[in-house]
Amino acid sequence: MEAPEAHSETRNQNAEGCFDRTFSALTVDDVYEIAKLIGTEVEKIIDGSGKESVVGLVPKIVKVLELLESFASRNQAHKLREEELLKTFETIQLQQQKKRAVKESEEGNDKNEIRVRAVGGFNPSSVL
Repeated sequence: MEAPEAHSETRNQNAEGCFDRTFSALTVDDVYEIAKLIGTEVEKIIDGSGKESVVGLVPKIVKVLELLESFASRNQAHKLREEELLKTFETIQLQQQKKRAVKESEEGNDKNEIRVRAVGGFNPSSVL
C-alpha cells in the first residue's frame, strides 16, 4: 500500500497538470483545481507572514479566477456547438453524395436505354 505522502504527491502532480493545458483545452474543472492550488499557496503565505500580507491580493485573485471560469465555460459551450455544426455538415455532405449517386445512376440507365434502342432497335413497349 502507498504511503499517504506518495499519494498526496501524485495528486498534486495531477492537479498541477491543469497549468500545462493550453487555453483552448482549459475546462471549468481545471479552473477549480487552479483555485484550490492557489488557495493552498495563499494559506502558506498567511501562515508565514500573517493575514495582512494577502488582504489586497485575495480579491484580485478571486476576480481573475471568476473571469477564467467564465472563459472556460464559454469555451466548452463553443466546443459543443462546433461539434454539433460539424456533425450537421457531415450529414449534409452524405445526403448530397447520395443524391449525386442516385442522379448519376439514373443518367447511366438513361444512356444505356438509348444505346440499346440505337443499336438493336429494341423497343421495350413492343415486348408487351
